[in-house]
Amino acid sequence: TKTWMSQISLVNQQRRKAKSHQPWYIRNPESIYMLTVFILIAWWLWGLLRRVGIRRDTSWIARDPMCQICGYNLTSIQMEGRCPECGLEARESLGPNVRPGTAWSNRRGRGVVSSLWCTASEAVRKPRGLGQQIRLQRPGTAHRRFLALPLPLIFLIGAVSFVPVVVMLDGSPRVVEEPELPIMSGFIFGLMCVLGIVCVTLLSTLLIGGFESWRSNRNLFAAAVQIACYLAPYLLAWCFFGAFWGLYVLLWTDSDLISRLSGFTRIRPEFVTIYIWFLPNLAWALFYLSRISQGTRAAQYANE
Repeated sequence: TKTWMSQISLVNQQRRKAKSHQPWYIRNPESIYMLTVFILIAWWLWGLLRRVGIRRDTSWIARDPMCQICGYNLTSIQMEGRCPECGLEARESLGPNVRPGTAWSNRRGRGVVSSLWCTASEAVRKPRGLGQQIRLQRPGTAHRRFLALPLPLIFLIGAVSFVPVVVMLDGSPRVVEEPELPIMSGFIFGLMCVLGIVCVTLLSTLLIGGFESWRSNRNLFAAAVQIACYLAPYLLAWCFFGAFWGLYVLLWTDSDLISRLSGFTRIRPEFVTIYIWFLPNLAWALFYLSRISQGTRAAQYANE
């Protein structure tokens, strides 16, 4: 048996040595196939998003003027008057300065960095205030550009964080012998993170926009899209946390804490590790959805 095992080990060593002399594109056909598929998916998704974002010539549905706060019909109210329901001045709902747009959409007058920081912080801290600023009839393309800004950083986080995972799972010798494997795998994983962020934004918009539209009997998908796009820096922070927390949790896989939790809950250690990683990320997801919901709900009585 020992002789047979030694022969098998010798054959495997000879195979690895022969494989190391082959070109990288012959050693890693699966990675090349996956990379090609993901590039095609990214190209298709980019074209789809460009198609969705095309400006349409359809006219806006005419509605009676409403109070920005409570939705009271202000048809017979003078501009100097107030809303009979909540007391808000009519000019704050119908005046020329109503819904001036976000700081990012007006960045030419105040600077790119300042506008980016102001819009991102307001989307997280005061989503209702942001929802009262956005325009629904003429949304423009500023929110889509805002979503695209952190995508390169998200790709970089995904690509870089995947290399330590390969080292932890397969060991550093594998990385030294085949350095192109973690590079290509990291590129694929980074691309997956970018596609995942776009899909999360679209699915969140579909979920919150559909629910708020049904609740208020008004089409609020445009508002949900803008709020979700302006929360892109939050998604960047979420990706950074998910990568850091995932690497940190992997270090706990063989720890006494995981073993004790597994014995206490009678759950396999690998599933305990997954739950530890998943629960904080679930909190991030719920907070993200709550920000979109509050911002969208603040735009339900928009006149502009």
